[in-house]
Amino acid sequence: MDCFVHRCTAKKHSCSLVQGLGSLFPTAFKMRPGLTVSNASLKHSPSSSYSMIKSSIGNWAHKQSDVYWEQMNTCRQTKMSLEHRSKVRSRELLNLPRNLFRTVTGIITGHNTLSRHMNIMGLNNDPLCEHCEGEQETSLHFISQCSYYVTTRMSIWGKPFLDPDDMKRIRVKDLTRFISKSRRFLTDEISN
Repeated sequence: MDCFVHRCTAKKHSCSLVQGLGSLFPTAFKMRPGLTVSNASLKHSPSSSYSMIKSSIGNWAHKQSDVYWEQMNTCRQTKMSLEHRSKVRSRELLNLPRNLFRTVTGIITGHNTLSRHMNIMGLNNDPLCEHCEGEQETSLHFISQCSYYVTTRMSIWGKPFLDPDDMKRIRVKDLTRFISKSRRFLTDEISN
């Protein structure tokens, strides 16, 4: 995209390409109130036009992906864990050691070594929590409801149980502390 946008803004005769983009993404190409993309608006420095166009396309793509996320009927587990997309949370996740990142991602998405998912994959005959009678061991149950981890939740969040709204606001740092303190996952699975 960078190369394409630069070519469009660096050459005045490529204005038709920028106008073409403007017709595809009309809201993204409002350079200034009252101005449309034209030769006159490209007379400004190419770097500022490039920056504005790149930023506009990025903002448009971000909004479109948010709409897509809201309309999707899949990713039930992830939607229970995350209220919305967050650059800060993404950065925190990407800074985790690889194995801890894998474990945290598994908890968020539901694709992990907890009993319910292992049962779905056919690797375990029993989806139930070994500590709670009749409760499936899901990520939600493990983090917020399992009575075996009440003291761990108290030490991290100050509550014996978490409600669904708490789940959506959990910080990555607190989730990693909970996972480590719970000792539910193998040590080599979450270490460097």
